Amino acid sequence: WWFQLTWFIAMVIVTIFQILVLEGIFSLYKFSDHLDKALSYIAFFASMSVGIRRMHDTNRSGIWLFMPLITWIIGFGFYLVMMYNDDIVRNPWKTLILPVIFSIVFLVFAILPGDENENRFGINPLSK
Repeated sequence: WWFQLTWFIAMVIVTIFQILVLEGIFSLYKFSDHLDKALSYIAFFASMSVGIRRMHDTNRSGIWLFMPLITWIIGFGFYLVMMYNDDIVRNPWKTLILPVIFSIVFLVFAILPGDENENRFGINPLSK
């Protein structure tokens, strides 16, 4: 959770800098927009890395990080099929059940404590 806190604090500082300095003083709106996009990409890949590392801490494969996303994609495909068959009005919950279940499972896995010693992904750096 330290990663999230650190990222949040850094984004507050960058946002204040963007508003007051880049856009307020120098009117560099386009540069500010590019900075936002770059930081979004950095945040995405850093979050993926931290999420996979967290799953490895709990002796689970990193694929668990992607299971909610995969099931959201499957749910969207299911939604399109139901829309084609006019079934969406009667049963809209079918598109959300798997993604919600896997999101809850991932959240529980992320909250659980990591292995105290060594697991198949390596030694716990906090056990030293």
